[in-house]
Amino acid sequence: MSPNSQSIIDFLGVSDFTLLRNEGDGSKLFHEWKRLSEQGRTEGYFPLVVVPTNRLVSHIVGSAKTKEDMLCEAESINAVDFLTDRLPDWWDSLSGESGELPEFAEIEAIRNRYPERFTVDSADSPFGCYEVVIAKIPTEKPWDLAAWIPMGGWNDCPWPAEQVAVFRHWYERYGAIPALVTHDIWELYVHNPPETEEEALQLAKEMFAFCEDIGESGIHFLALWIRGNSTWGFWWD
Repeated sequence: MSPNSQSIIDFLGVSDFTLLRNEGDGSKLFHEWKRLSEQGRTEGYFPLVVVPTNRLVSHIVGSAKTKEDMLCEAESINAVDFLTDRLPDWWDSLSGESGELPEFAEIEAIRNRYPERFTVDSADSPFGCYEVVIAKIPTEKPWDLAAWIPMGGWNDCPWPAEQVAVFRHWYERYGAIPALVTHDIWELYVHNPPETEEEALQLAKEMFAFCEDIGESGIHFLALWIRGNSTWGFWWD
């Protein structure tokens, strides 16, 4: 086990975990997480894929707040109000964007060419890691995972307590579960993604407020992409 992986395990305080080494297949990693997720339903845990980089270890070890502090803080955050307040002043012009947009059927055709997978395709060179940890987190509340691995609070990345509140909101509405975390990425698996255009546009607005970087291709394109999609990825520079 690498020193970074050991630091992650020590920080989490869990004894049950899986290590995957030199795994460059994002699909295989995804299906191992999904297998453990099914197992966790009966055994009382949620699996979390952690990519143990130097930056992540430094960030969580240096966290000034405890998990309990962050979960308590999250209880006082209204996720909808928080996301609304984060929308930029130029949102109205963005939401009224025009131009040639692909049809939903075209997006589905593109998506169906690829298997379900995490967007982090490799566990080694892109993140300076040759192994990943899949930790079995003993909780009944998957949104709490953002407080177990407290990344964020820099640049435009929300603080962990804010992430907890938003993840709870998305879990209650879409069945979204935090599945993978790095020093600057969260990936969620979604059991009930939006199926209608109206729902998808509303969600795209929330996702853009949470993570502005994912809206670079336009909010309508984002809405088309997440409609019916079971994985969501967020990244911050």
